[in-house]
Amino acid sequence: MFNKKRETEINIEKIETIIGKSVVFEGRLITEGSLRVEGQLQGEIVAKGDLVVGETGQIKANIQARHILLSGEIIGNVRTSGRLEIGSTGKLIGDVDVATLVVEEGAVFQGTCKMKNGATAGKETSGGKQKANNYDQK
Repeated sequence: MFNKKRETEINIEKIETIIGKSVVFEGRLITEGSLRVEGQLQGEIVAKGDLVVGETGQIKANIQARHILLSGEIIGNVRTSGRLEIGSTGKLIGDVDVATLVVEEGAVFQGTCKMKNGATAGKETSGGKQKANNYDQK
């Protein structure tokens, strides 16, 4: 049971876009591929591929992606058709809508979680739009 191979692996070899440590991006980022964030991003992310947030990555945005691996910080709502994995150094403040959620020891998750069952995973629900989030923290 615990040694079961993950069916939804994030392929870091296929990352097409990297937001480096020294980069600050504000706006809406849309990509057909996968994305890695090591810098700062504020706004919205829509990725048909995977999102990897490195330990230095800081995101204040609502996010849609296939799978997400979080080692940095996200403040905002997250929707993924697959797996959300919050690593031991990861911090997520916001609501999540996922098929699979993994939270490692030491990680921080403050929000609510809505999990899709196998029949609805990867499909749009009748609610359609993700609710807005005021992610500006003081």
